Amino acid sequence: MTTYSPTLNLGLLSLLSASLMLTCHCGTVPLPQSVQAVEGSCVLVPCHTESHTRVIWYMYHIRTWPKVYDVKDRANVIDQFRERTSVPGSADKGNCTLMIKNVQRSDNEVSLYVNTNPDTEGRQYDPERLVKIFVQTRHSPVIDARPSQVEGGDVLLSCSILHSCPPSPPAFQWKGLSADTGSVSTQEERIGVWRTIATAAVKATPEHNGKAVRCVTTVSSGFREMSRSVMLNIPYAPTALKVLVEKAAVKEGDSVTLICDVNSNPTPTLYMWNIINGGEVSEQKSTEKSLSVNDVSRSISLTCAARNSIGWGRSARLTLDVDFAPSILPNSSCTERGGILKCVCLAQSRPEASITWLMDGNQSFTLDSTQKGEVKSATLTGTIKLTPNVNVSCTAVNTHGTATLVMPVWPHQTTQTWIGTEYLWIIVSVCGVTLLGFVTCLCIRQKRRKIHRDSTNALATLETPLRGKLAKVEGDQGTQDIDNIYKNCNSHMSDPIYDYDIQHCYGNYCPAGNEQEEHDFNNIYLNA
Repeated sequence: MTTYSPTLNLGLLSLLSASLMLTCHCGTVPLPQSVQAVEGSCVLVPCHTESHTRVIWYMYHIRTWPKVYDVKDRANVIDQFRERTSVPGSADKGNCTLMIKNVQRSDNEVSLYVNTNPDTEGRQYDPERLVKIFVQTRHSPVIDARPSQVEGGDVLLSCSILHSCPPSPPAFQWKGLSADTGSVSTQEERIGVWRTIATAAVKATPEHNGKAVRCVTTVSSGFREMSRSVMLNIPYAPTALKVLVEKAAVKEGDSVTLICDVNSNPTPTLYMWNIINGGEVSEQKSTEKSLSVNDVSRSISLTCAARNSIGWGRSARLTLDVDFAPSILPNSSCTERGGILKCVCLAQSRPEASITWLMDGNQSFTLDSTQKGEVKSATLTGTIKLTPNVNVSCTAVNTHGTATLVMPVWPHQTTQTWIGTEYLWIIVSVCGVTLLGFVTCLCIRQKRRKIHRDSTNALATLETPLRGKLAKVEGDQGTQDIDNIYKNCNSHMSDPIYDYDIQHCYGNYCPAGNEQEEHDFNNIYLNA
């Protein structure tokens, strides 16, 4: 083992220092005193000198000279820097810049120095060729979003990260949004540290509002860093409006609270409702998205509209599903033909009603039913022997009420259609009044016909005595004017006793002194 005395070591050190001081004038290589490096990135230690044939980088040590880079002696590069160092520049142009990949924490405060043309100039020590590396901890990327002020505009995204390797800038990726990176720019932040900025632009849509967006960077060493998330704020007019019902089940006559559900940014400041309830149309304005409606009918329908600072939106018309008690429709009927009875009961209700039949007697029948919308059709069929006072009834029941229809079945009647009991007495009364009027008119007409017939018979009875009297008059006085044939007086009397008018009652009149003729003609006419 070789040993050196302190006197000899001191002499060698003095000789070496003198030698380095002599050689430093052969060519200077100005270097920065320090270089900032970012962990996980690469770092460039700048070096520029005259054209050279070989360059060696050493790690400064008080007693040893471990190599950091030597293209002709890679085996002697210390483990800390092996496979991580290179000199990418052109030696002919004097570029001796050192690149260290994948900067590690152990590289912090390491001092390096460079030696050019060592084969001809030997090992050179010059304080101006000494540089110290300071390693910074990795930084997360910084994201920023500038949203569009209107729907359909561009949302501008930017993501930046610090690094120390401009030849291999980080790669960028966007999370939470389908966006392609647009421009990428790199600028020096300070000596040895650069900032690379990537931008992207996407069209603003309502679907983008509220999205959490991040950016991910990957440096040359493979390290990945993720930024914090930013929430996109995209203004747009109300859309996707729909009316919601607060209660699961609504009954006819109840009160109900409705909600205008809307997707918008910003929140609407005005709501308008168009309501059709029981045939009445109304419109209401409100600053709240909920609305209470009283006395709900089974046919209620409505729409809501909303407005914000961007514009208007309107929902589709909604018809509420309103429950109600059964009612039996008027066209329910019973038909008997050839001893076969068929009854149909139509019940309208929500929810669906159950229908039961009740009939006098012990006949067997077939039952069937179908449902179409709110109307249930129940059918009863079977043979029947009609007897007086046979009744068929159907009853419809659901959770909200009951309705019953009674249908009498009369003997010898081929077809009979019945309606609900609420209408039966009205129709019976109308029929009774009509029948009474008909009988009254018939009696009056018969009475008039009897009067006409009796008057005709009286005229026939009068005709024979008049003819005999007329003959006597002709014999005694000669023929008289036929216009006086109905006079019961002497021809010199001018007052007519009778004018032939069937609409009048007649009397016998003769002046005194003519009792014989009065006796002969007395009571010839009937006074009806």
